[in-house]
Order: sequence, then structure tokens, then C-alpha cells
Amino acid sequence: MWWYAAFNRVEAVLWFLVSAVILVHRTQATGTRRRALVLAVVSFVLFGISDLIEASHADHYPLWLWGFKIVCGAGILISRWMWLGPQGLTWRSREVVFAVSCLLTAIVIIGLQNKLQRQQVVTPTPWSATESHHATARSD
Repeated sequence: MWWYAAFNRVEAVLWFLVSAVILVHRTQATGTRRRALVLAVVSFVLFGISDLIEASHADHYPLWLWGFKIVCGAGILISRWMWLGPQGLTWRSREVVFAVSCLLTAIVIIGLQNKLQRQQVVTPTPWSATESHHATARSD
């Protein structure tokens, strides 16, 4: 799946660009808003790194990678909350609804992935039978 790896690499570059744009605006912010921007930059950079890692794991998402991505998403949401203040980000705001939807989707995908992995049947290859035959013959 070369296209999947390529897509994740392009996505990582986009997250790095988002981080760069936010970093430029950091100079205009002060106090809590400046800390929010720093958290956003770190979260987006780490999210980009997670996409580069994902590109090399196209056939299987390790559970730790899901956790890493969820932590990055939480960092992005927390930075948004810090930027808007406690009154600006409510349970009805589109950012929270989107974040919760993404989190629930990730949990469902993790569950499906684990279920499918348990159902996979390992099929023997022709050379695995030959190797086991040679190992038995040598032990005689």
C-alpha cells in the first residue's frame, strides 16, 4: 500500500506546516494564549511524527500508536481550550463535538482492528513445512 504511506507522509508535512504557522503567531500572543500556542505547536509536531510512524506501519497500527495519536489530539483540544478560555469552549462547541467524535471513532477502529487480528488465521507457507522437515531430519 504505497499510496497509504505516501498519504501519511504528505499529512505529516501538512501538520508540520500548521505548526510553523502557529509558531509565527506565537510572537503576537502573551500569557495563557502564548502557552496555548506552544502546546498546539508541540501537539501538531508530535502528530506529524505519529503520521510518519504510521506510514511505516501501514499493515498494522500498534496500540501504542493509537494512544500516541489520542494524546496528541487531546493536546490540540487543550490548547484550543486554553486559547478560548473556559467560557469559549463548551460541550456544544463544534471543536468539542468534533474531538469527541474523533475519539469515539478511534476507539471503535481500535476495537475492530483487535477483533480482526484475533480472527486472522496463520496459513503455513510451503517453505515452513520444508524447514520443519529438515529440522526433524537433522535431529535424527
